Order: sequence, then C-alpha cells, then structure tokens
Amino acid sequence: MLAVRYDTGALLKVARDGRISEVALDRPLVGGDGMDLRPDGTLAVVTNALGAPGEAAVSVLRSADGWRTARTAHRAAPWADDEPTTITRTPHGSYVVDGDLGTLVTGTGLSDRYSLREFEHAPAR
Repeated sequence: MLAVRYDTGALLKVARDGRISEVALDRPLVGGDGMDLRPDGTLAVVTNALGAPGEAAVSVLRSADGWRTARTAHRAAPWADDEPTTITRTPHGSYVVDGDLGTLVTGTGLSDRYSLREFEHAPAR
C-alpha cells in the first residue's frame, strides 16, 4: 500500500507486515491528496495547496524497484482547476475531481460546485 503525507510530500510504502518505509522521490509531493495506482504500474498523485504550500498538479510516478524509489514520469502543472483533490480510474479514463473544498476548509461557507476533468497522459516509460 502507498500513502502520501500531505504536509511534507513524503510517499510512504506500507508493507503487508505493517512496516512503513519512505519512498525516495525526485521531488516531494507536497499537498498530496488523491492517488491512483494504475494498471501500467504508475502512480498518479493529485496535489493541491488547500492546507500546505503545494501546487495544483497531477504527477505520474514510476518505480523500477518495488517502490523503494520513484521518479516523476509525467507532470501536469499547473492543473486546470485550483483545488483538485482526488483522481479515479474508470473504464473510460482517469478523472480528477475539484470540489471547491477551499470554501469548506476556510470556513467561509458551503459550495455545491465541482469539476470533473479527464486526466490524459502518455504511458510512462
């Protein structure tokens, strides 16, 4: 299992026995939020700046050593929406959600606005 630490951008690997190790990255994933481990073995990670000095972006990582290390194979930045939060894979492609969470996080109100944008990228090599 892989998880991202939102504030530092560290990618963590959780082994079946519960041990946690940090994946060595070429760039931290500060503001890391939603993730999708894809059929081609890459990991798509959505980042934002809702509560950390991150950037609205989607990064695709590849690992050649079982997620001891990973490098950025593709990066879409800045992302078209200000507050992307998660990504999901469907039979018709991968989609990134921006739910206007900044309004909720800052306590300035409620919002029923959202965007759903397809994420396209060339296969990582």
